[in-house]
Amino acid sequence: MGSGSQPIGGGGPGTADGPTGGGGRTQPVTHHPKPPPPPRDPCAHQHCVVPPGPKGLPYFALPVSLTSVSGAVAVGEDLALDAGGWVIDEAVNGLTDLLGTSNDPEPEPEPEPETDTGPDSRRSDPCSAKREDRFNYEPALDGAPTGVTALLCPQDLKPPNSRGPRKGRWEPPGYVSRKDRGGNWIFNRSHILGDRFHGDWRKENIFTGFREMNDPDMKACENEMADALAARQEVYYSGQLLYANGRKNLPTAIQMTAVTSKGILFDVTVKNAPGKQVTC
Repeated sequence: MGSGSQPIGGGGPGTADGPTGGGGRTQPVTHHPKPPPPPRDPCAHQHCVVPPGPKGLPYFALPVSLTSVSGAVAVGEDLALDAGGWVIDEAVNGLTDLLGTSNDPEPEPEPEPETDTGPDSRRSDPCSAKREDRFNYEPALDGAPTGVTALLCPQDLKPPNSRGPRKGRWEPPGYVSRKDRGGNWIFNRSHILGDRFHGDWRKENIFTGFREMNDPDMKACENEMADALAARQEVYYSGQLLYANGRKNLPTAIQMTAVTSKGILFDVTVKNAPGKQVTC
């Protein structure tokens, strides 16, 4: 077949000008330069819009008929987006989930949760519990105090220089009211859980400690707990008395441990002895 003609009719494909009919006659055809292929655009033959896509996700070109006035996907249909290498085969739910859009009416705002002060509330916010529920004064043995564990909360920190009243005229085991040659008291009535944290004046919490063991040795550790509470942190505290010489005598030391959500504040053994020592 010649390059300048082609069959007309007879089942062959028509030219751009259309078939002319006839019984096999030929007609010259003028050839024009072949136009470039159209861009690979799924919207090339239909009106499309591009709904806004969330940051980090591709933009999806959708037919106008498939979008609502606001650009949210209204119905689902299989779409292929070649330009970005993405193939989308999702119904409306999948697309709206991906784009974060929906045509459903906006839901009614949920009511504010009611304040609950019951047991379940205390589990979620332990600091809402009363001190008697958060402070555990361990029972005395042979009349001697043993230890205290407590969850300390910011509201447990007293203002500076405030002290609770002494309750009763009893003395802790081994206490002797005596001064040294410098006129300083040798012993203190010491708190396992300090008064500044609302540690109670009771026999399970008061022991006989050397003055310097109480202040500055134990006080240095208490200062760290006070700083944490002032920073709105909860503090889990344990103070356990050690009796190397029997409970009828003075405790030989106290094991002090404090932990916050940021880690261990301290875990030290403070000796019950005269003289300053390094603690916290």
